[in-house]
This record gives sequence, C-alpha cells and structure tokens, in this order.
Amino acid sequence: TYLKGALQGKAEKLLNPIKICDSNYAVALGLLKKRFDVKREIVGAHLRQILELKTLDGSGVALIDFVDNVNRALESLKAQSRPQDNDFLYLFLVQKLDSALRREWEKTLKSDDMPTVKDLMEFLEKEAWVFLAAG
Repeated sequence: TYLKGALQGKAEKLLNPIKICDSNYAVALGLLKKRFDVKREIVGAHLRQILELKTLDGSGVALIDFVDNVNRALESLKAQSRPQDNDFLYLFLVQKLDSALRREWEKTLKSDDMPTVKDLMEFLEKEAWVFLAAG
C-alpha cells in the first residue's frame, strides 16, 4: 500500500508486521503518531538545523543554502506553533555571517532598535537573489 511504501527506517519497521487495509489503517496511523509525533523531539530537530549552520564564507552558493536552511527550519517551527523570532536567534544568525556580509547588513540598519530575524532574513534573501541573478 501507499502508506507502507512511503515509510523508511524505524517507521517502516514499526508497521512491518501489520497488514495495512481499511479496517486497520487508523491503528497503523495511531502507532506512527504515538511513536513519532513527539513535539519536543520535532522542535528540537528543527532547532538543531539552525544550531548546526556553518559560518558563511563569502560564497554565493553558501549564502543561498544558508537562507534556504534557515527558512525551512523557521517554517517548520511555525508549523509547530513555536516562535520564530527572538533576540537570541537573531544574534546567533548574525554571528554566522561573513565579515563583508555583516558590514552590508549593518549599513542597512537605520536606528538603534533591535532588528528582527525577519528583517535579517529579508536582507539575506535579497543578497541571495543578487548572487542568483549575477549567475
């Protein structure tokens, strides 16, 4: 069935002994949710994606990957109803910028107000588009 074909690893092993049919589809889904729908683990995995980001090196490809990875993690946190914007996360992401990009970012700041993760990501997305457009 489609469900079994879509599973891999531990999830596949969990349902291996079960014959998936209309009468026990809900049972199979319940087993999967009980084992894998653990919010703490899901949120932790998305936060680790951010914590494991490498510091940028001035490469356009690295910037595009960085933006994609951060956006993917932030959207995943949003899907779990978790905050995506706070001062700690902002500072962490700024520390991952190379010095040239950090200078360009600082030039865009107009006041002493604390910028947000959203502000930073909008800037980084524009910079990534510059690299993409320039080829």
